[in-house]
Amino acid sequence: MLLVVAADEVSSVKSALTKIGRDAWLVGEVVARSHQVSDAAPKGGVGGSVKLVNSFN
Repeated sequence: MLLVVAADEVSSVKSALTKIGRDAWLVGEVVARSHQVSDAAPKGGVGGSVKLVNSFN
């Protein structure tokens, strides 16, 4: 499962999930992009993209 939460809620959400026995880790960050060229549009991602910054251990 993947959750998208506000940046200021990451710590509390991770803590809550850990308390109920669920593993949780940060996999990326959603950011606004302005006037940046990428391959997102050809892939159907006209509204933006997500870059994963961590990995599952």
